[in-house]
Amino acid sequence: MVLDRSKDSKPLYLQIKDILKHKIINNEYAVGSTIPSENELEDMFGVSRMTIRQAVNELVNEGLLRKERGRGKGTVVLSNAIADKLSTVKSFTQKMQEQGLVLKISKLIFH
Repeated sequence: MVLDRSKDSKPLYLQIKDILKHKIINNEYAVGSTIPSENELEDMFGVSRMTIRQAVNELVNEGLLRKERGRGKGTVVLSNAIADKLSTVKSFTQKMQEQGLVLKISKLIFH
């Protein structure tokens, strides 16, 4: 994968973050699967482990990934944020009913 290493470009970790995020959103890395290891990402992008960790940590902070503890566990895709947001759009009435509340409509008349 080609990164823009010119002087005026975005930092490399942000470019990598954007590439990984694009792959998550487009289901190249499906929810529940693991992304490539840090070593594999280093080789793919030709950057240091620190740069890869910065990019991955950004996606962890956004809630797209979760780092599994322990050797060889990997980093798991938690959600495809855009698809999740689109699939969870609910009306006010639906949200209130889910909380066990009953909506009552009253008409106020002012004279």
